[in-house]
Formats: sequence, C-alpha cells, structure tokens
Amino acid sequence: MSEIVRVARPPILDRIDATKHIVIEASAGTGKTYTLEHLVLSLVVAREVPLEQILVVTFTEKATREMRERVRATLRRVLDAYDRGIDAQGSSWAIDEAARRRVAEALAVFDRAPISTIHAFCQRIITENAFDCARLLRQEQVESKEAFGRAFREELRVALIDDEPLRPVIELAATTFGIGRLESSLYRWYQERGAPRPEFSREHADAALRALPDRRDLGPAGLVSRLLDDALSRNPKKEVPARLRALAPIAEAARTGAPFYPLLLEFWAWAEAEAPGKTTNLGYVRKYLGRAERLRPLAERFEALAQSAGSAVGVLVAELLPRIVARLIGRKNERGHFDFDDMLSMLRDALLSEGGAALVAELRRRYR
Repeated sequence: MSEIVRVARPPILDRIDATKHIVIEASAGTGKTYTLEHLVLSLVVAREVPLEQILVVTFTEKATREMRERVRATLRRVLDAYDRGIDAQGSSWAIDEAARRRVAEALAVFDRAPISTIHAFCQRIITENAFDCARLLRQEQVESKEAFGRAFREELRVALIDDEPLRPVIELAATTFGIGRLESSLYRWYQERGAPRPEFSREHADAALRALPDRRDLGPAGLVSRLLDDALSRNPKKEVPARLRALAPIAEAARTGAPFYPLLLEFWAWAEAEAPGKTTNLGYVRKYLGRAERLRPLAERFEALAQSAGSAVGVLVAELLPRIVARLIGRKNERGHFDFDDMLSMLRDALLSEGGAALVAELRRRYR
C-alpha cells in the first residue's frame, strides 16, 4: 500500500469556489448529483470538514435516498482505492493517511450525516429548537388536504348564510363544478401560493361595471350610439348596440350601489351567452370595438372589465380562500397541529423572529 494514492477528482470542482454561493444549472442526467457527491468528498478530504457539518438538502425522499447512497459509495471508493494502492490519472486528490482517516471517520458516522429533504431538515430544526422557534413542545402532524377540507367546510357554512355577499358566487361555483371539485380547486391554489391571472379585483371590477354605457348613452341621441353608428358597418352596426343595451341595466344598478356580486354574475352570464355564429357576447363586442380607432376608449373599458371581472373560481380564490386559510391557521395553532408545508413556514418565521439571530448563529455553528 502506498503512502499517498491519487483518487480521481472531477475537473468541474476547479470551477467551484467553496467559499461562495454557486448555482449548477444542467439538464437531467448530465451530472449534477455526480458533482454534488464529489463536492461533499472534496470538503471532507481537502478542507477537513467533518461530515456532520456538511448540510445537504434536496426535494424528495427518493432524491434523498439516492444522494445518501451515492455519497456513501463515493467515500467507500476512496478507501478502496487507498487500500489497494490504485492511482488515478489526470485530475485527482492526493489521499494520504490523514485524508484516509477523515474518510473512514465520515463513513463511521454516516448514519448521522445531515442529508435529507428540505421539509425533514426544517422539521428537525423546529423540533430540536422548540424554544427558539416559539413552538409547542408537543405537536401533531396532520394531513394537509384533510385539514384544509375541514376548514373549507366550516367556512362554507358561514359563507352560505342569507346575507353573505359571496353566497351567489359560491352557489354558482358549487352548481357548476360541485362542492368536491370546488374544494380541490381551492386547495390547489392554497398550495400554489399564487393568484389566477388575470387576478380578480373587486374594486377594479366594480369601477369597470360602473363605467359601462347606460341606456341614455345607447339611446338614439346618445354619444355611444352615435360613435357606434359612425364606426361600424352593416351587421355589427345592428348587433353591437343591441348586445351593449343588454348590459345597460347592470351599469345603472352598479351606479346606484346595488349589491356587487349579483351584478357580477349577470355580467358573466351576458359575457358567456352565445349569439348567432357561435360567438359569445363578450367576444363579439371586443372584436368589433377593437377595430375602430374612434371606439378605442370604449374598447378599453370593456378590456378593463374583462380583465378585472375574473371567474367564479377566481373570485373565490381572492375572497374566500384567505378566510379559509385564516380559519385553518387558527385551528392548527389552537390544537398544536402542523402540516407538511408548515415545516418550511415555521422555520422561516423562527429565523425572522426576535430570537432568530440566536437560531441563525446555532445553525451556522452546526453546519459550516
């Protein structure tokens, strides 16, 4: 056995400064995991970092198992090469007895290696630092979708009382999709943490409804009627004003302060109604208003309404989902429950809290 053995070292490590942040971007199967497993080996061999101080997190349990197996196998290959005295050619590490001992120690404690999913890492830190994270000492993990479903049904009972403004929208969505599909859709948006595009805005939609032309505007002497008469030709000259007149009562009711959501439902019904030629009212009107320069201000009003009015599900994502989430959070905090994704947000909150600096210092001490 030689005193020093050359072990193959991936040339890409020459491009990685271990004192800085690095992003490795590559397609599947092109060597990201290979690079990472050898980066761990480099930290152990060349920088003398104990394996327990190298934090490796990944997204899935499967990826974690693969990473653990590959890091362990890479460490074993180094020991095998040293014990057999097999030198590698090209870029390599010089493994001496001290480096061999560090690799052997890493293998001896490998079961304690902090290689895990992001969620498991967060859960471990929260559990081990319950005081710093301001968490209960005993908490129970619950299934995310079940917990959401309970909060959804509880909030639905409140939202379906007679004087609840959102009730017409909920009833429309439930009739169209069914309660089960509505719950599933809202749960997906809860997981997404985003908002539909275009995003519903009650303030903008209400202003856009009020800005629609009324019966006076569309009467024989009305400004909008004269503009349409001048700018449109033949059939559209007859069709567009007729379809706009059907909307006039909505605009007038909005201006007098009528309940908003029933008016929004009326607009949706008008917008989706098909006229001759398999064209919806909204599609037909937008098409012809957009063709004439003189009608551009009117076209812009309809575009603003189309963008802000959204859909039944979009309204419920904006208006009902935050209520469900508030109920869900309150319920979990009261009962000491947390779900899978709470692991991330709880650690985030702890790091940003008043005592977060001490927790950051502890994590930096533990994981170099």
